[in-house]
Amino acid sequence: MSDAVHECLGRLCYAAENQLFAVVTAEVGCGKTTLIRRLSGSLNPEEYLVLYLSDSQLTPRWFYNGLLQQLGADGKFYRGDAKLSLHQQLEYVREVKHKKVLTIVDEAHLLKRETLEEVRFMLNYQMGFAKSNGTYSRRSE
Repeated sequence: MSDAVHECLGRLCYAAENQLFAVVTAEVGCGKTTLIRRLSGSLNPEEYLVLYLSDSQLTPRWFYNGLLQQLGADGKFYRGDAKLSLHQQLEYVREVKHKKVLTIVDEAHLLKRETLEEVRFMLNYQMGFAKSNGTYSRRSE
């Protein structure tokens, strides 16, 4: 493993541990997806739940339903219903299963603006909760 790959993997592990937002950019074909897979494989499944989507034609509805499917939940026809259901599932994973959720959207640069806005919305939601004294509360902005 090169020094650059080792450093990037370390930074991604730090981001996962601290529930931070991270973006990986580099030239086409240099191994970004391979790096992400290596990261996913290195995380303890007892501590992390990794959700992975890679679809350049992803719509907002399929974004939410793809994540719901990975969580073992039924998809929803309406985007708002899917969004609400996803939030409920994520809270369950955090509060009951005590796992950190790592959401990976591979090839996100190819997504349409509308879908990117939904990714941003979900990230704001995920990053807006901080664990304090064993419970989750909304971070002040």
